Amino acid sequence: MTKALRNVSDSEIKLLSIFHRVVARGGLSAAELDLNIGRSTISRHLKDLEVRLGVTLCQRGSAGFALTREGKEIYQASIELFEAIHRFKLKANDIQENLSGVLKIGLCDKVMGNPNNHVAAALRSFVRSYPDIRIDIHTQQLNFVEAAVISGEYHLGVVPIHRETSSLEYESLFLESMSLYCGRDHVLFGNTSDIPIDTIRKMRFAAMDVNSPNQQIFERLELPRSAIAHEQEGIALLIQTGEYLGFLPDHYAKTFVQDGIMKVVHSDRCR
Repeated sequence: MTKALRNVSDSEIKLLSIFHRVVARGGLSAAELDLNIGRSTISRHLKDLEVRLGVTLCQRGSAGFALTREGKEIYQASIELFEAIHRFKLKANDIQENLSGVLKIGLCDKVMGNPNNHVAAALRSFVRSYPDIRIDIHTQQLNFVEAAVISGEYHLGVVPIHRETSSLEYESLFLESMSLYCGRDHVLFGNTSDIPIDTIRKMRFAAMDVNSPNQQIFERLELPRSAIAHEQEGIALLIQTGEYLGFLPDHYAKTFVQDGIMKVVHSDRCR
């Protein structure tokens, strides 16, 4: 019979945080860069956590990464734990006469270039009200920002809403439009008419590697993904080759369009 876990110390919380990041990133290799430790060290930490908990959390190896039933339950429990810790920190700060400390904010790639956002104005108001708080801003991928807010590593994040989770609270900030773009060497560059979706489906596409609103368009319209990028800049680069179509935020693509490097692919279904 497995011994019950009698207490949760800082070491267990640290191990749970590592486990949480591995799950959020989908495996040890993807989490390696985020955690800034080697894959073998991450594996040892996971093994240590499994020994302390008395359960197998995940399958890892050449066959890929997959959570066990117990691992899924521990992952959900860790979310609840980190939320409770975060609420405690907020409560402890609230009872101080003068708020101090660090406010950690996660932002998605290129989102602050949107002229519709008022985040800078909101931060200005906040800093003036709480001058003793230090702002710590991180720009990361969408799924990383979400995972970091859930774990309590970030206090809040600005991300496109694509699939809501009960582990987060949401507040609508601003709208962003995205269009399908091609490079000037692409066969569609000179076409100014609306292009049928059947024609578009015959083209190569560059896509982000995370679930996002434009990823959902790819699935809904059954568009073939021939190249993957991890940031909007990578999508822009692939579009410029003239070999791929890709979705970009209109505010980000504006300069490329003005310079004649890209143009919008006219299709009422691809926005």
